[in-house]
Amino acid sequence: MNLNMLLSKSEKRISQLNPIVANKTRELIRKSYAEGINILITQGMRTFEEQAELYARGRTKSGTIVTNAKAGYSFHNYGLAIDFCLLADDGVNVLWTVNDKWRRVAEIGKSLGFVWGGDWKGFVDYPHLEMTFGLTINDLLNGKQPPVELEDDIPMLDKGVAQTIINTWISPAWYNTEDQEQKKYLNWLANQLRLASGMKVE
Repeated sequence: MNLNMLLSKSEKRISQLNPIVANKTRELIRKSYAEGINILITQGMRTFEEQAELYARGRTKSGTIVTNAKAGYSFHNYGLAIDFCLLADDGVNVLWTVNDKWRRVAEIGKSLGFVWGGDWKGFVDYPHLEMTFGLTINDLLNGKQPPVELEDDIPMLDKGVAQTIINTWISPAWYNTEDQEQKKYLNWLANQLRLASGMKVE
């Protein structure tokens, strides 16, 4: 699997994160790939309702306990955390074994500014990486906001991912419609992807 396809598998979840966390997550995927490790982002931004549903598992609903965080008490709820797993070479099957490759991804994540849940005492969370910018959950609940501005030379979207989306979905849709308004919209959408990835508009 090439890097662009790998990035595209996680982009939907990544795009909903805090912009700085999103770029660091893309960098995590790229750096891991460079070392021969494919990863998939399995969780990103999580709504309060989704968090409440997870918290209920093993408590008021059937299943095993998967989190100790109530709604509003997870950094996922603010777009500041991700969960990852290893992706097999076939690009389909996921691997949850915490092996040397998994720990290497965690080390790369920590070098990028993430905190790894595998280092926690008590409730250890091996898939979890978070970037808090020095804020606590109470800070966030009280309305404090993390930074969102990106460095000027870092695009919000990987160029290869943007081009893959354009080539795979947007361009075929443009050629397959006779509706001029639809064509204009698809052209606008493609240019938004180009702008977000630092490419020239067409």
